[in-house]
Amino acid sequence: MSSEKKVTVYGTMECGDTVSARESLDGAGVDYKYVDVLGSLGALREFMNIRDANPELFKSAVKNGGVGIPIVTVEGGMIYNNIEDLDLSLLK
Repeated sequence: MSSEKKVTVYGTMECGDTVSARESLDGAGVDYKYVDVLGSLGALREFMNIRDANPELFKSAVKNGGVGIPIVTVEGGMIYNNIEDLDLSLLK
């Protein structure tokens, strides 16, 4: 397990895309930490810090009035806002 990359999902279960992303990770057997951005002010701040530091990644979501969840972060600084862009086999 020490060779696995640390994966974190930021989202809320009120978001269908978050539910789908977690189902994909679960189905692929990927171990990850889930952060419910609506669960606490600290969790929301953590997500907003990532969003603010990566404006280009969230440009479309912000333009369309969205929040930009879910996002998946992978140890090493990789951030994905589309689970389909992530090769899940590389995380096991």
